[in-house]
Amino acid sequence: MSTPKFLALITLPAIGVVIGLVLVDHFFFQPRPAITPQSTVSSAPIAPNVLEALVNQERTSKGLSALETSSQLRNSACGKADHLLQHDYFAHVAPNGTTPWSFIDQAGYQYTLAGENLAEHYPDNYEFVQAWMNSPSHRANVLGEFSEQGICEREGMVVMHVGVR
Repeated sequence: MSTPKFLALITLPAIGVVIGLVLVDHFFFQPRPAITPQSTVSSAPIAPNVLEALVNQERTSKGLSALETSSQLRNSACGKADHLLQHDYFAHVAPNGTTPWSFIDQAGYQYTLAGENLAEHYPDNYEFVQAWMNSPSHRANVLGEFSEQGICEREGMVVMHVGVR
């Protein structure tokens, strides 16, 4: 069994934080991932899956509002999970330079703030959410000032995309 791993990333693209500027500058001309645009997908909230419900349980236990589940963010998270598996990597930025924002943009989600959490190979959903809560950067995405989420699991690979429109 693989050792559990997780990564977190948050950016403020509208403000142009130094890290965001470096990423934009470095990766702006990189190729887009090959996923189908989701122009026909509704942007209306959908029912949360088990993982999204566990994230909302953490938020509401801290007095925060639950995140709405966005089909666009779930689609972007699934696109990222598929890309991770197809290209055999575990990172926010793909070896070819594809960034998390590429998946979110291609899913049609218009955001002012977005973040990504990654996890793989946890024995169950509860343990991986607890690992996120024990990591400052993951916790910031779970409890941050986001309004929507989309979480996708593929073959033990979990991707969470959060955003604010």
